[in-house]
Amino acid sequence: MSVLPFIVLILASFCIGETMVIGEPTRAKLGITQQSSTTDICSDCSQIIELFTDMISNTDTQELIHNTLDALCLRLPGDEAKSHCISRVQMYLPQAIQYLTGILKPGETCMVLGLCAVRSERRAPEQLPPTFTDIDLSNAVLDSGTSPEVQVSPQCTFCVYLMKKLESMLPMERTEDAVVKLMGEVCGLLPASYKDQCDDFINKYGKEIVDFLLSSAAPHSICVMLHL
Repeated sequence: MSVLPFIVLILASFCIGETMVIGEPTRAKLGITQQSSTTDICSDCSQIIELFTDMISNTDTQELIHNTLDALCLRLPGDEAKSHCISRVQMYLPQAIQYLTGILKPGETCMVLGLCAVRSERRAPEQLPPTFTDIDLSNAVLDSGTSPEVQVSPQCTFCVYLMKKLESMLPMERTEDAVVKLMGEVCGLLPASYKDQCDDFINKYGKEIVDFLLSSAAPHSICVMLHL
């Protein structure tokens, strides 16, 4: 048996009942509108692929996929069929996830799909304002795998830093109350010169941040979906 059927099942497992990884409505959270231009479609495609790759790389998401596929196996008639299905999930699921995370490159994938006509050249990140030197943002820069269509801005860099700070403070059991509580505390942990900026950021994007953190989205993906 090949890995391909499990790749299809992984994609399907994202859309089964209450096991959806991204809460509905998906289009609203992605900010995709009917008026999107061709350029916007390319950007939206890249953002979706990046988010999907980040999410299937997350251990919580992988466990959710595994449990969903096991539940599907248990719907098969006969104990032998159920056992065979579960054993195949155990054997091939890690390979399928590794394969997906290895081949899904946002820019290339969207060009293959015909949604990005030409690969644009990577632009150098904008220089951060001098005031940012007070904060260690070295770990907040985007990974080398960031799609060429997504450009770095000071606001995005600050967002990634803040999301990583929140993620590092979250308990293993993520609940809405825990996320909301931490969001009320995190700005007080930054240098005083950034507290107002942090407060404004939390006030503006608070609801969306809660939803994304509860869905285990990666820090960079959260900021991409906030269009920063």
